[in-house]
Amino acid sequence: MNNSKSNNQFILSTNKNVVRIVALQVVIFSLLYLHTKHPIFIYLLLIDFFVRGVLRRPNTLFVVIASGIENSFLKSGKIIDKSPKLFAAFIGFVFALSIVFAHTFDWISVSNILSAILVFFALLEGVFNYCVACRFYTLYQRYINWK
Repeated sequence: MNNSKSNNQFILSTNKNVVRIVALQVVIFSLLYLHTKHPIFIYLLLIDFFVRGVLRRPNTLFVVIASGIENSFLKSGKIIDKSPKLFAAFIGFVFALSIVFAHTFDWISVSNILSAILVFFALLEGVFNYCVACRFYTLYQRYINWK
């Protein structure tokens, strides 16, 4: 049976291993920013989150690197729904933009706190396969379907 739901799931799918490797890259770049305070690391995160979360393009630098790692070293991961991950990327964009804003105005404490929160959430995804933004996405979907 070929229905629109199954086609939609195929179009909006992604590899779980790739998602987790991208999350670990977010951790690395956020920690590099926290350690060096050099904005290039947050700018790279901002661009990647913008392309994935706002423009919804599938092949960002982080995704390409993660796909290469997954293809070279790991067996193929489970295919999962991409919609919550796109929402999470948009939330990541908002965090990265906030960090850039705080950095620009030399609000070091704010940029440190936001970066630490980003590291925490990305670690949950990368290490424990737990996406906090995806949980909010699910709650939001239930809410709009309830109305």
